[in-house]
Amino acid sequence: MYPYFLEEHIDCFVVTETKDSIAIDWKQHLYHSIFASSAHPNFSRDIGDKFMVFLMQNNPQVLQLKDNRTRGTLHLGITLVKEKTDTTTYNYSKAF
Repeated sequence: MYPYFLEEHIDCFVVTETKDSIAIDWKQHLYHSIFASSAHPNFSRDIGDKFMVFLMQNNPQVLQLKDNRTRGTLHLGITLVKEKTDTTTYNYSKAF
């Protein structure tokens, strides 16, 4: 049995210099489309940092904005809810 029930909520988007918000399809880059689960609850802040670098270099939406010389900030919010009561949120931002 799993040690505890773990929910995951992810927000990933770019805010451009003109204040437009563009959703980023981050799930296409993860095999299981999750960062943590009840079966594999381990999460380190470094995982989010490394994923942000990966998105900046490989996500087609971000690359298109960079190619068009559109300035913006990539945001990634990871919220883990353990047993529906204990919530931990990790927020990442990276300008380009």
